[in-house]
Amino acid sequence: MHVADAKALSVAPKPTPIEVAAEQLLAQRRCLAEAMYYEARGEGAVGEMAVAEVIFHRMRSSSYPNTICGVVFEGAQDKRACQFSFVCNGDMERAKNPHAWAVARLLAAKIMTGAVRLGDITENATSYHAVSVDPRWAATLKRTVQIGNHIFYRARTRSRGT
Repeated sequence: MHVADAKALSVAPKPTPIEVAAEQLLAQRRCLAEAMYYEARGEGAVGEMAVAEVIFHRMRSSSYPNTICGVVFEGAQDKRACQFSFVCNGDMERAKNPHAWAVARLLAAKIMTGAVRLGDITENATSYHAVSVDPRWAATLKRTVQIGNHIFYRARTRSRGT
């Protein structure tokens, strides 16, 4: 093989804008599926959709990143600042249950394509925690609802004059 032929074979074609967008979409779906899987896989579709709602509520807020992956992995650089515990606690290093992972991936795809619409079962929540913990930040927010093993919260609304 000539040097020119070898060089031509080693250069990958530049992805098209459509290919780049498709890869980005798949990455966002994976982030949503991972959050739903690791945070609520034992709580059925309602629990997983509640986690998805929190992610989408955060994306609409100027206080959080504006992409699914940005919201899910916020704080991952500093292991003590993770917004979602599974990102920093080692859960992602363990093998997934194949059936539960397939269910989460399918539900994430359906949510992202609009085949499954999120309602507002969390009442505009942007935070939640497992019932087994009592984080300090919970007292600063308004509790909205408990779904499965999670308690959901949103920002307190300010009344006039405060």
